Amino acid sequence: MDLRKIPIAKQEVAVSMGVLMKKMHLTSILPKNLYVKGGRCERACDLARRATPGAYYQKFIPYSTTGAACVLGLMILLAIPLVQNSAAQSGAPSGNVTAGDTNVFSVEGFSPYVLKEESTGIANTSFDSQGGWNLDEGFKIEAGVGRTGNGALFYSRSDPSKYRFASLRLNLKPSLKYKVGVWIRTEEVTGGFPNETGATFAIEFTDSNDPNGYRGGDYATGVRGTQGWTHITMITALREANVTPTLRLYMRPGMTGRAWFDGVTIEPVGIADWTVYQILPQMQRLPLDGRSVLLGSDGGIPQEVSDPSCLIEAEQDGKSKGSALVPVASSRISFKPSDLGAIEPGPVNLKLTLLSPSTKAILAKNYLEVTAVAGKSATDSSACTIDDHGRTLVGGKPFMPIGFYKLGITPADLARLKDSPFNTVMPYNSPFLSFTNEYGLESVRRVLDDCHSSGIKVVYSLKDLHENYWGYPCGLISPKQSQILGEDPSKGADHLVRHAVNSLKDNPAILAWYTGDEMELKYAPQLDARRRLINTLDSSHPVWAVFTHVTDLARFGSAVDVMGIDRYPIFNDNSNDMPNMKFYLDQLWKVWNAPGTGASWAVIQAHDTGIYDAGLKKSMNLRAPTEEEIRCLTIMHAIAGMRGFFFYSYFDLQRQVDGKTFDERWAMMVRIGAMVKSLEPLIMSTTPIQQLVIPATQGSVSGAILRGENGEAAVLLSGYNSPQAKIKIPGLPKLRSKYGFTKQVSDDEYLFTGKGICSDILTISE
Repeated sequence: MDLRKIPIAKQEVAVSMGVLMKKMHLTSILPKNLYVKGGRCERACDLARRATPGAYYQKFIPYSTTGAACVLGLMILLAIPLVQNSAAQSGAPSGNVTAGDTNVFSVEGFSPYVLKEESTGIANTSFDSQGGWNLDEGFKIEAGVGRTGNGALFYSRSDPSKYRFASLRLNLKPSLKYKVGVWIRTEEVTGGFPNETGATFAIEFTDSNDPNGYRGGDYATGVRGTQGWTHITMITALREANVTPTLRLYMRPGMTGRAWFDGVTIEPVGIADWTVYQILPQMQRLPLDGRSVLLGSDGGIPQEVSDPSCLIEAEQDGKSKGSALVPVASSRISFKPSDLGAIEPGPVNLKLTLLSPSTKAILAKNYLEVTAVAGKSATDSSACTIDDHGRTLVGGKPFMPIGFYKLGITPADLARLKDSPFNTVMPYNSPFLSFTNEYGLESVRRVLDDCHSSGIKVVYSLKDLHENYWGYPCGLISPKQSQILGEDPSKGADHLVRHAVNSLKDNPAILAWYTGDEMELKYAPQLDARRRLINTLDSSHPVWAVFTHVTDLARFGSAVDVMGIDRYPIFNDNSNDMPNMKFYLDQLWKVWNAPGTGASWAVIQAHDTGIYDAGLKKSMNLRAPTEEEIRCLTIMHAIAGMRGFFFYSYFDLQRQVDGKTFDERWAMMVRIGAMVKSLEPLIMSTTPIQQLVIPATQGSVSGAILRGENGEAAVLLSGYNSPQAKIKIPGLPKLRSKYGFTKQVSDDEYLFTGKGICSDILTISE
């Protein structure tokens, strides 16, 4: 019997009948093989731990006399229609309850959303003609060589330096996911990196207004060597509404050989996956002190649905506690735990159902595992927490990290940092910190102690401690170390993380734990589990990770307490990637920071990317960013709502190849750090940031108004491609420009102009 199909009112009456039957010793008449599916029966055995969201409804409650009695009670009730009418008259909620109702909500009468047939833009799947395909050099249509005797697309490459595509623009809806399939045959496809996939395909996304604006993609596996017809499939979905999807058939770079492509298919297979993640409070906590919970929501909502709502059902100790239906607005879900019933401190499972109440459609299902807490955690003087405004607090007081990525830490580094605006470091070699040639837990503690006495916080890196990542346990972490903090790496990554966190969490220098550095989407489950592990071990320091695949950013939402992204857009005098930098920050705002309360720390380019590839540096004339460019990038990140700033990197400043000494570049970074420090009262204010919509007549301009606790205010502006824009700033007195790129043209209108990449700060004139 599936209790989900039975009105809640009847279920609750049945529970009472079942309990009464047991007390009257009438349960002996019940069959002993009776099971309850999706049960709400009181005192039945607890639900087994859910393995996946999809398996949530498939859990069975084994036989218990009370549970079985409840089923018999339901059988009786189903035979008496008048009972349902009576329950309805008593006020039991029905499926037409509007969003915001905090009573128990029933999805009776709701049904799964039905996909509508849509054209995908595939005009020629068998390659009997070129159709709408754009064929680069090396591609051609060949008749009679296809999988079923039809035509096929043939590609041959003998020069591994050439990289060509066959491309077809598609018509996909952002609310749906699609299964893409291609048949591929190969002959002698070899070369490239050992893990290259060979002949393959991809769906790539570009900005609808800028064909060169790459917005991510999905990349399939492929076929190497000599193989007969092989069917390769993958699932794809648009992450944004304003992107253009293109199907590309190709051979991976550095490879040679011959390949045939046939039977291209694209079909919608459902609504785009619905991702839900907790933004506030940190550490996936459910506060019982009256504060609200803020969730992020991505995907799952068809374009035609105008009333997306989330049914939140709380379960604790195998029992239903209550539910609430709340709206999904601007990719956010907000609710108060008190709406979910009498929840007690401890683990809570939140079952989430995405609905359209007006059409009675079930759009998607998901779940979250959270921990209910009675109030704000007690904090000592060095504990780091995130408040409801997304601010970092140390010992309960606002703290804005301004720091550097480093490798190790030396006494000379600490002396230099102590006498600077910088207060934090993120050393990659955290497990091997040492002032000597001795490595182990005690050497790390000594370095951390000296950091604390110098006023420098440390984000401790655990980023290489992941199974099957970079050849763990060797790989990047250190091929020469047989011990990590005195522990054998063969004991496993989780053991090493437990050891590190438990051993170091009480050191006052620790600010946060760094768990991921540009990891791919396939590692998201590992990062989720790592965050849960660390949150369980240490409630006084958040988890931070940095991602570069921002179209997948929502999928990493459950992996962090503090979100980070990195993009290094400065190339040379004539080329930059600033449009993508802006796209990255726009994505961060949408997925995490909006409406100005998400906790995020920036990673900002201060290095010459050519340091890592001498050939590329020479061919592209790569260089380090100028002071104005670094300042502009920093202000761009502040406009996007970030409240921590890390520059990449200290060790690259020491090996610049642009003719400037370390001392020169250090002095420049100190000036930039001082600029950021001067904005701290505004950036760390509890007043939400006010982003400005600025139409530029030339280039691109971003801006925001920051307001302090005591009425102070500043306008931040950044632009690229020689920006020019008139900006209306009502409600503030006369403003003055800090860097000279802005002038007042009327009472509340200002003109911002500059060459190349520039920025400005407007403050109230005294």
